[in-house]
Amino acid sequence: MVILSLADFHTQAKSEEKEGKEKYVCQHLELQRAVDGFCKYIQEEIIAKSTEEAFWKPDYLCVCGDIAHGAGKDEYEVAGGFIAKIAEACGLPDQRILMVPGNHDMNIKDLAQGYIGAVENILYPAKGVHEVDWVKFVFKNYSDFRSSFIPNPPSSGYKRIPGSFLPYINDMVAFEEEKVLFVELNSTWRDVAKVEKKPVRFGSAFIKKLYDQIQDYKLKGYYVVTLFHHSLRFMDLLEYQPSGSMLPVYDMILEMSDLCLSGHEHGREAKSPDMLGNVCQYVLNGGFFAADSKNGKSESSATLIKIDRCNERIHIRRFVKEYDNNWKEKSEIKSYRNDIWKSDSCQVSSLLPGKLLNELTYTCLVERLIEEIVQRIWGDGYQPRKEQENDSEYVIIDKQGVSSQRLFIIRLKECQGEESWQMKKSWLETLSKRLEEDNSHLPAVIVGLAETGYRADEDKKAYEKLKEVFKKAFLRKKVLIIKFDVVI
Repeated sequence: MVILSLADFHTQAKSEEKEGKEKYVCQHLELQRAVDGFCKYIQEEIIAKSTEEAFWKPDYLCVCGDIAHGAGKDEYEVAGGFIAKIAEACGLPDQRILMVPGNHDMNIKDLAQGYIGAVENILYPAKGVHEVDWVKFVFKNYSDFRSSFIPNPPSSGYKRIPGSFLPYINDMVAFEEEKVLFVELNSTWRDVAKVEKKPVRFGSAFIKKLYDQIQDYKLKGYYVVTLFHHSLRFMDLLEYQPSGSMLPVYDMILEMSDLCLSGHEHGREAKSPDMLGNVCQYVLNGGFFAADSKNGKSESSATLIKIDRCNERIHIRRFVKEYDNNWKEKSEIKSYRNDIWKSDSCQVSSLLPGKLLNELTYTCLVERLIEEIVQRIWGDGYQPRKEQENDSEYVIIDKQGVSSQRLFIIRLKECQGEESWQMKKSWLETLSKRLEEDNSHLPAVIVGLAETGYRADEDKKAYEKLKEVFKKAFLRKKVLIIKFDVVI
């Protein structure tokens, strides 16, 4: 899965009256050149040069706020054309575009002083009665803009889950086929520079609701990407390190996410990812069109993020527009580990987030873990039935007792002795051949790849070859590979 991550367009537009009083929008020429140059670059240098082994064509476009500069309708009209053009260059439909508002996407021209009080009551309902009119007004232009990229009616496999009383604010978007969930989280509530700029708060009421919903998706094996505008370093201490009965908002955001994306800080390129809380990768984008604070010159940057769920890594490519208006790759591709280490008896990869039963041990893993995985992937009412001639292959029985899918369990760590290893190795090779033949009847593969299962260097080489087969099948979306290790 590849994400094109952008932030901070700061689109400006100028409305003038021409003869006949027809209104038109003058696009910002420099931003226009940046968009045109980037579209040409990504088509010719990225997509055209992608191969099966080095595939970088974006699957999703994420825009992390400050789409407009003053939240005007004319600005969004221009910005809509820019974003649509980038999506078209990547071959992406509107539903594959995800976004969040930034502080420049708040319409604060006629903002009343009472807005801050209204927002505080909304973020923390216990403080008072909701006064939503001011808040709806501030985000209305953004909400209208966001709605223009939402398919109506929704296409198959696309599900939008509202997250607040505001249209298209704090929503979640699920792509059921890929098992990916995007969270469009608003961080801008209190960033009102002309009235009263305060530290960032996401709102415990919103986060608690989202957190509970997201856990259900993570139990089903979804990978969760959370977007917001502000860097987490701007968070209010009340949510970063709460006291008393306050919810740990910072920790909850990390726990519910596998990858977080943000913007706001501009810069010529994205920062190197941080592994926050040992559970979540965090990428801070540079600005797509933002002024350097020192020299005032505009800077443009973009980031491609490849999420390798099979090997629990993310790969980053950074691109910048030089002052001669030519785009180039800033540095070589860099890779970062995305392992999630737990202190209990199970280590579970990001492909199956969430806590498994802590009391699981090596001896009871086979039956209880398989039942747990089946329920999380297929849902309640589904049960695994072991094939009589193969203890590593299961038929999935639905609520009507009908079997239509299969589950494969590979436990290399259990290979003890030459005969056991040869049998396991033979079965792995048979399965890999079936995968190479592109057998559409293999919907799921559960792979237990504990490195301590290697017996010798030659076995490790055989395992690496099989792993490549699994990876290719996973990229073709023919199988779901879930990696788990058991810590003894």
